Amino acid sequence: MKIKACIFDMDGTLINSIMDIASSMNFALKKLGYREIKTEEFNTLVGKGYSKLIENTLKHLNINLNDKHLNDNLYQEFVKAYNQNLYFHTKTYDGIPELLKKLNSLKIPIGILSNKNHEELLIITKDIFKDIKFFEVRGYSSKFEAKPDPENALDMIIELNLMPQEIAYIGDSDVDMLTAQNAGFLPIGVSWGFRTIQELKENGAKYILNNPFELLDILK
Repeated sequence: MKIKACIFDMDGTLINSIMDIASSMNFALKKLGYREIKTEEFNTLVGKGYSKLIENTLKHLNINLNDKHLNDNLYQEFVKAYNQNLYFHTKTYDGIPELLKKLNSLKIPIGILSNKNHEELLIITKDIFKDIKFFEVRGYSSKFEAKPDPENALDMIIELNLMPQEIAYIGDSDVDMLTAQNAGFLPIGVSWGFRTIQELKENGAKYILNNPFELLDILK
């Protein structure tokens, strides 16, 4: 079935945000008296929302996960630091702005579905992609479960009047490939993100993009 619309993950797919996420978390850890984590180690900690990031960070440092006070404090300190540092180092991957503009010119609807908090996602999108038209931009909120639960994804395509099989979901992680499968979308992985090609294939990626414009060949 021909693909008629595309939904993208944000972090690791459209933008490289790992330095800002890492520096914000390390600031929070240091403030609470814990050691910092190397930036590249965050590649496997992110992708499932802020609460899961806190859990993964504590697990990575072998810190007691049952300490609710610590969990809450680290969450609050991280969010506070990140809100002040949303895109200090963050940038789009090569070719992404050009791809999105091309999809706009072809009148192919494009959207963003991320596990990043909704408010922060909107701020970043409006600044970094101010010249791009999206039919919908959604981050995590209390209204829906985080990815890979498909409910948010399926709700956002209602206005398109398309079947799930006519939608491609493009991302860089196992969570994204599982989200696509759970929603009935075409799962497309990207090789330039935070996770490995092997992880993408093992979790159902039908295609792997090595550069953004390869997506256009799939849409033909």
